[in-house]
Amino acid sequence: MKALDIPTDLLRTLVTVIDCQSYTRAAEILGCSQPTVSLHMRRLQDHADGELVLPKRKPVELTALGTQLASYARRILALHGDCLICLRRTQVPRPSGWAYRRITPPMHCSPAS
Repeated sequence: MKALDIPTDLLRTLVTVIDCQSYTRAAEILGCSQPTVSLHMRRLQDHADGELVLPKRKPVELTALGTQLASYARRILALHGDCLICLRRTQVPRPSGWAYRRITPPMHCSPAS
């Protein structure tokens, strides 16, 4: 069964690859290796259940599915950014003595590949 949500880092990789028209340049912008960009794109294609880019095309050329997903990805990333800005603006100071505990998932709950 496929995951029900798509990590934003995969969407960000797609948009960066499109904007840079190159996996290598996208890796430089994202601060990761080119094989990591390739892995992100494969994972995203698994989520989409189809090819997103035409193979061995330079510059990168999107399939119809890739074009559709790219449109959603840009909107999702924009909303995600807006949400983060809103949360930073509306943070309420914590009362003194208030305990804060970060809840993190157990190590064995890493995202499925």
